[in-house]
Amino acid sequence: TACRDLDNLRRKYKITLSGCPGECGQPHINCTGVVAVRRKKASAGEEMGFRVLIGGGLGWEPIQGKVL
Repeated sequence: TACRDLDNLRRKYKITLSGCPGECGQPHINCTGVVAVRRKKASAGEEMGFRVLIGGGLGWEPIQGKVL
Protein backbone atom coordinates (compact mmCIF):
# COMPACT_ATOMS: atom_id res chain seq x y z
CA THR A 1 0.00 0.00 0.00
CA ALA A 2 0.99 3.64 -0.31
CA CYS A 3 1.63 3.96 3.43
CA ARG A 4 4.32 1.27 3.32
CA ASP A 5 6.28 3.40 0.82
CA LEU A 6 7.39 5.49 3.82
CA ASP A 7 8.74 2.57 5.89
CA ASN A 8 12.36 3.02 4.89
CA LEU A 9 12.73 6.72 5.69
CA ARG A 10 15.45 7.78 8.11
CA ARG A 11 14.39 7.79 11.72
CA LYS A 12 14.75 10.52 14.31
CA TYR A 13 16.06 9.98 17.82
CA LYS A 14 14.00 12.19 20.09
CA ILE A 15 15.32 13.28 23.49
CA THR A 16 13.51 15.44 26.02
CA LEU A 17 14.86 16.95 29.23
CA SER A 18 12.53 18.54 31.75
CA GLY A 19 12.57 19.90 35.27
CA CYS A 20 8.78 20.13 35.35
CA PRO A 21 7.12 17.84 37.93
CA GLY A 22 4.12 17.55 35.58
CA GLU A 23 6.37 15.96 32.91
CA CYS A 24 5.84 18.90 30.56
CA GLY A 25 8.44 17.59 28.10
CA GLN A 26 6.28 14.52 27.40
CA PRO A 27 9.00 12.01 28.29
CA HIS A 28 6.74 8.99 27.73
CA ILE A 29 6.47 9.55 23.97
CA ASN A 30 10.15 10.19 23.21
CA CYS A 31 13.03 7.80 22.61
CA THR A 32 14.69 9.08 25.80
CA GLY A 33 12.97 11.24 28.39
CA VAL A 34 14.87 12.71 31.34
CA VAL A 35 12.95 14.37 34.18
CA ALA A 36 14.58 16.06 37.17
CA VAL A 37 13.24 14.68 40.46
CA ARG A 38 13.72 15.28 44.16
CA ARG A 39 13.25 12.47 46.68
CA LYS A 40 13.58 11.99 50.40
CA LYS A 41 16.63 10.10 51.57
CA ALA A 42 16.20 7.11 53.88
CA SER A 43 18.25 8.79 56.62
CA ALA A 44 17.23 12.45 56.42
CA GLY A 45 17.05 15.27 53.93
CA GLU A 46 16.55 15.16 50.19
CA GLU A 47 18.55 14.29 47.13
CA MET A 48 18.13 15.39 43.54
CA GLY A 49 18.50 13.24 40.46
CA PHE A 50 16.75 12.18 37.29
CA ARG A 51 14.08 9.70 36.26
CA VAL A 52 14.95 8.33 32.83
CA LEU A 53 12.36 6.85 30.48
CA ILE A 54 13.33 5.01 27.32
CA GLY A 55 11.67 3.50 24.29
CA GLY A 56 8.67 5.75 23.72
CA GLY A 57 7.37 6.76 20.32
CA LEU A 58 4.39 7.72 18.20
CA GLY A 59 5.18 5.67 15.09
CA TRP A 60 2.91 3.17 13.35
CA GLU A 61 2.15 1.71 16.77
CA PRO A 62 2.47 4.23 19.63
CA ILE A 63 4.61 2.95 22.50
CA GLN A 64 4.84 4.42 25.98
CA GLY A 65 8.41 4.69 27.34
CA LYS A 66 9.47 2.61 30.34
CA VAL A 67 11.33 3.84 33.42
CA LEU A 68 14.98 2.82 33.27
